Amino acid sequence: MQKTDQIDKYEAPQIDYDWMNPLLTDMYQVTMSYAEWKSQRAEVHSVFEAFFRKNPFKGSYTIFGGLDEVLGFLSKYKFTEDHVKYLHR
Repeated sequence: MQKTDQIDKYEAPQIDYDWMNPLLTDMYQVTMSYAEWKSQRAEVHSVFEAFFRKNPFKGSYTIFGGLDEVLGFLSKYKFTEDHVKYLHR
């Protein structure tokens, strides 16, 4: 039996993500993305983490909801030519 990659099968929900500008990200992420591209690894699948330091409201546990929206957002996340031009300035 051949193992398949679940990410390749994922279909993003139809949500408008135009409100999120990728330039609002941390400069570290931009630098690391550039390093991956420069080392010719732009097409290699990567793994990232989403985390927080403390449970909200001084709680002892957290329930995560909205994974579908996070995956949809990430599938649409991109830098436009205008974003790249801005970074070159």
